Amino acid sequence: MTGEEAKRAYMRKYNKNRRDKLNEYNKEWRRKNPDKVKEYEKRYWERKAQLMGKSITNLERIRKMPAAKLAEIIMCPYDGEPDIVLNRCPQYRDCVKCITAWLESEEEQ
Repeated sequence: MTGEEAKRAYMRKYNKNRRDKLNEYNKEWRRKNPDKVKEYEKRYWERKAQLMGKSITNLERIRKMPAAKLAEIIMCPYDGEPDIVLNRCPQYRDCVKCITAWLESEEEQ
């Protein structure tokens, strides 16, 4: 057995013993505090029910993203205009800053 194998075997045994002690403590705490356990379980299931009713679509997730995060994902709006492609973004020289500014600007008609 190598040193690394011995260490892994020791840690498995230690964690198993520790897990048993922790489980015993938790059982004892639950036995002594049934009202708190009931309250925690109630709050847990209420939150769970709220989350289950709110499935989020990819579009909603994208709408909630801040402009800086979106700027890392989408393509530069100037990427394709031949006179600007050579010089890159006219104001920023950094696509993330440029895209963030574009996302936060007024809509072009």
